[in-house]
Amino acid sequence: MLGQKNLNQGASLPVDHCTVNPPYHSGYAIPIGTEATIYFKVQLAHEDGTPAAMIVGQATFLDDPSKEVVTVFTNKSGLIRSEGFRHGRYRLNLNDDEYDPVDFTIPESAGSDFDLGPIKIKARKH
Repeated sequence: MLGQKNLNQGASLPVDHCTVNPPYHSGYAIPIGTEATIYFKVQLAHEDGTPAAMIVGQATFLDDPSKEVVTVFTNKSGLIRSEGFRHGRYRLNLNDDEYDPVDFTIPESAGSDFDLGPIKIKARKH
């Protein structure tokens, strides 16, 4: 059984899984892990300072849009905590574009945890 505790530092297993049953006298090579090993944190608040509670968002990796989009959400205090990020530029779209997008960069110098700090979000004018 392969699990997160068996991996080297800097490797991450995606949440998907599969079962492989190779035929007799054969096998499969399955690459594991991903370079998206950064645990991302940010505190979102409305313009009036109240927590942006229970909001869902999609973080798109701008450096390579073919990479998977990371779905995130805030808790009651407006905090997002999510794995699956890599170094580079992102755009966070919130509540089906109800708010202006938030662009941010995770620098190369960031370790396995990256805290963007507090951000105020603005409602989109329709």
